[in-house]
Amino acid sequence: MRYIILLTGLILAQKPFEGTVVYSTRFEGEMAKQMADMLRDALPERFVAYYRGDKIRVDMGETVAITDRSAKKMYVLRPSLQTYTEQALEDEDKGDSKKPELKKTKEKTKILGYPVEKYEGTVESEQGPVKVEVWVTPQLRLPQGSRSFLTQGLEVPGFPLKVISKVPGVDLHIVFLVTELSQTSPDEKLFQVPAGYVKEEASANED
Repeated sequence: MRYIILLTGLILAQKPFEGTVVYSTRFEGEMAKQMADMLRDALPERFVAYYRGDKIRVDMGETVAITDRSAKKMYVLRPSLQTYTEQALEDEDKGDSKKPELKKTKEKTKILGYPVEKYEGTVESEQGPVKVEVWVTPQLRLPQGSRSFLTQGLEVPGFPLKVISKVPGVDLHIVFLVTELSQTSPDEKLFQVPAGYVKEEASANED
């Protein structure tokens, strides 16, 4: 949930990306071997993000998150129960004087044919500083006013196709990699709460 909620910020874009992105997730390091089953329960091997205008939908199987920036709302759906919760989107930059630093490296490669450049940053967390590597393509742009839900608040100049988060204090890396990308605009219905879903109250201590 932490990755999903971090959806605000500012990236200027002439033509925001609209389409569908498929991500794979994997875990690397010694801790990944010891806690393989537990980690896999926490994150699916594959999930899908849909972008249309100022709306983003992240489908992780058991949980679906829909953000609507114009309405300043976020909806979390549980398809198996046909229930959902509604939360207000907060302005992450408001009153925030300290932003995570981002440093561009000289490393470059290609992912799915797109040229990408590597950026490095450090994000503070309850467990300590998290080092994050972000491989960004300047050929695609996030929707204006949005950050990637995987970069933990880092503002990157383009669309991230690979993100590696290094968990502090342990030998564990979480890797998100784009494996499929379509620039066909998704159906508007994907960004609506389905008819028949029952609204529940959001948990006060939900991250």
